[in-house]
Amino acid sequence: MPPMPTAKHARQEPMTVTAAVAVAARQSRAALLAQHLTWSTCFSDKRDTQERSQNEISRRGWRHDVSLFMELGLGPTKDGFRSAIAECGAQRRWERALLLVTKLERRQLHPDESIMAAAMKAVSLSAQWVQALHLLGNLPKISVKINARHCTIAISAMQPSGDWARALSLLASMAPRDLQPTVDTYTWTICTCAKASEWSRAFNLRDQMMEEGMQPNKITYRQLAVMCRKEALWEHGLQLLADAQASQVAWDVPVVLGAVGMSCVRAQQWQRAAAVLAEFEGQLMETNYFWNLAQIRILAEREQCDGWEAAFAWLSEQDLDSFDDETVCPAISACGAQWQKALEWLLALQEGGTAVTTAMYQELVRIRATGGEDEDEDYDMDEDWPLA
Repeated sequence: MPPMPTAKHARQEPMTVTAAVAVAARQSRAALLAQHLTWSTCFSDKRDTQERSQNEISRRGWRHDVSLFMELGLGPTKDGFRSAIAECGAQRRWERALLLVTKLERRQLHPDESIMAAAMKAVSLSAQWVQALHLLGNLPKISVKINARHCTIAISAMQPSGDWARALSLLASMAPRDLQPTVDTYTWTICTCAKASEWSRAFNLRDQMMEEGMQPNKITYRQLAVMCRKEALWEHGLQLLADAQASQVAWDVPVVLGAVGMSCVRAQQWQRAAAVLAEFEGQLMETNYFWNLAQIRILAEREQCDGWEAAFAWLSEQDLDSFDDETVCPAISACGAQWQKALEWLLALQEGGTAVTTAMYQELVRIRATGGEDEDEDYDMDEDWPLA
């Protein structure tokens, strides 16, 4: 059994392997499980409290339109309404955004293309695709010309639910309207197909946009790579990586590499994954969860050992000033069904004075509940690629 790694710069003297094992041994499995469940409940309660606080702040902040305009330093003009509607969207108050559109019309201030785009964005950010399509269909009735941006925003509303059929239908409806899809239009449609695991359609759309002279952007490559990881499409992943390297656009190297590497690992092609990661090793300024998880999975296959053994061996080789979430969480995930090993190690770290983060405990809760299945969540597009 490889030694359990400890932080090199702990606030107290690092524990020896013997001491770490002794700490874990003093606690029975029942006690460990009880503590584990207490952490899970604690984190859940904390999140609920934060959400209640945020909802209360939002409710008070948007109670009256007058106070909203005063708070933003705006007057009841078209520009003021546009800014207020956008702010409602940012706060996920889509109902208030629609109410502001109604009040704008009552003041005989005719909504223009940008105001309606802001309203559509407000409902799209809350994944209200029905409302987005209603607003889109209503634009000609209020003498607002539909443009490509409106269609793109409506398609983006379908991404969270993976409603790929409606997204493709809306994309196809642009040509009869003499509207040219943009890179963003194609990318949001690709992301919607990827969300629904319609990988063939997603890659066809990528090919279609390139035939029309448009290059995939950073988000296009990233979402396609994530889809390859989820579906274990290692051949598509390797080709996507080659295309990204040959392109003239910036691409998210750590994320794409980590996702493509994991696609190979999931398809039992660990030698190919090792070759991909080795090509870029030493070139990256930073790594991420899936890059590190792929490294651990490759080590486990190469050494023919259990996941938890590979995780601890990999951690012991890292040159770290401190353990962070992007390094520790994949190691915890690699422990899989042997989640008790990860729990013992976290307890030993904490006993030695090393800070153990909420994310680390949450990862422990996840692998215990799933039996160690790899995380399949998509990368959050909302923070990295806000709608214009």
